[in-house]
Amino acid sequence: MATKTLNVKIDDDDKRLFVELTHQMGTTPSHAVRMFVRAFNEFKGFPFDTSRPYVMSAEARQAYDEVDAEISAGTARRYGSVADLRNDLDL
Repeated sequence: MATKTLNVKIDDDDKRLFVELTHQMGTTPSHAVRMFVRAFNEFKGFPFDTSRPYVMSAEARQAYDEVDAEISAGTARRYGSVADLRNDLDL
């Protein structure tokens, strides 16, 4: 099978650690990248979960709780259109 070269730009510290870790594992950076590419192609995407759980900030949580309380109490404002909302917010 013919091979092609893939050039990737990475941070110096990331490269240094990558080289060190692959050698500790008894492989090479090139082999690790080939393994990743094969797995990526086989999975048709990342071969691991790349999502991060959403963590709401304390400020956002407080705002959410306030709005939720208004909705539950029936005191939340309703708007007939986006234009009405924008007007109320002075946008």
